[in-house]
Amino acid sequence: MHDKCFTTNRVHRTLCIVPRNAVKDKIKVRGDEMNRVKNLRTEKGLTQQKLSMDIHVSQQYVSKIENGTSFLTEDIILRLSKYFHVSIAYLLGVTDDRFSEMLKDSNDPNLKKWVEFYYKLNQENRDTVSALSEYLIEAQRKSIEEKE
Repeated sequence: MHDKCFTTNRVHRTLCIVPRNAVKDKIKVRGDEMNRVKNLRTEKGLTQQKLSMDIHVSQQYVSKIENGTSFLTEDIILRLSKYFHVSIAYLLGVTDDRFSEMLKDSNDPNLKKWVEFYYKLNQENRDTVSALSEYLIEAQRKSIEEKE
């Protein structure tokens, strides 16, 4: 087994992060884990084409990642993790907690500021912010669907 292997409780299999030059040991991940890539992409309001350009792969490769029919190298996993500001464990379906890693590792002062603002609000105002956020995310998702 490789140095960077771990067993996932949710999917009951061992995943190994391998060097990009170890072609024979690429990771094949299917199902919900790669739906996370699609969910993250649509949450950001991105098309497959835009994501592919940003992480320097083809649009067809992004489609295969989202469908779980592609092998993933360490390099691609790291690019996706950094791009979406989520942990590798979240991306691969090991954990459902994506925000604690994002806050811990983020250099974005606005993100930390927004979290501080949110916790300063009373419950009524938090509910308003949440409702507005949900509305904006849904509008963004619909806009992306129309483009695809």
